Amino acid sequence: MQPEGGGQIIAQVGFSKAGYGYDAFGRPVAIRAWRKVEVSAWGEYGLTDAVTLIGEPSWRSFRADKLTDWNGFEVGRAHVARLGATQIGARVKLLEWENSILSAQATARFAPGGKEIALYSDMRRPMQADIRLLYGRRLEAFGLKGFASAEFGFRNDGAFGHQFRMDLTYGLQVWDRLTLMLQNFTILTPRWFGGQFAVSQKAQASLVFAVTDAVSVQVGAMMGLRGANSAAERGLVSAVWTRF
Repeated sequence: MQPEGGGQIIAQVGFSKAGYGYDAFGRPVAIRAWRKVEVSAWGEYGLTDAVTLIGEPSWRSFRADKLTDWNGFEVGRAHVARLGATQIGARVKLLEWENSILSAQATARFAPGGKEIALYSDMRRPMQADIRLLYGRRLEAFGLKGFASAEFGFRNDGAFGHQFRMDLTYGLQVWDRLTLMLQNFTILTPRWFGGQFAVSQKAQASLVFAVTDAVSVQVGAMMGLRGANSAAERGLVSAVWTRF
């Protein structure tokens, strides 16, 4: 939660690409190679100590190369560069005890760039709802300060159908101004929701360096783990965190 009248903005630039993925049975397969660049600004503002407002605009460039499939047929080329997915919503504190906090969050996600960019933003339709429960805890490990957080959510109308989502983060302050963050992002689309079964998992490791008490810089790398109907995505991420 952000304190009343305070907040933060995380301005991020990410690059990723994929040339293979996993089919419906989790087997590695060649896919249409693509590259993606995304620029976003995740903002949070404390309306009160118990309510944090959330907003995130983004811009995305998606490019797929001309290549052939296993049978030698050309599968074409695509290039889309425009406003990407945008989110707006709020987070509400439910409980806080000792070193732990529990909150609930709801956001609306839409594609101002239209249906074409929605397709490349994991959206079956230009509008989505995302609801989730968040748990965070301060901790110590190896004599170092750290934290852990877990988010469990539901998002409708993803690329393959309705989704269950789980985001896990572990952070450890390895130096006075340097924090190591390890993250895992998992998406499950069950078949019994009327969609197509899919599993996507991404692991990300990054370092966050506090330049000042208000500004931090993040650099890291991300890779897709084994899944089903998903791409083996790999990329780099960078961000500037500004607190106010």
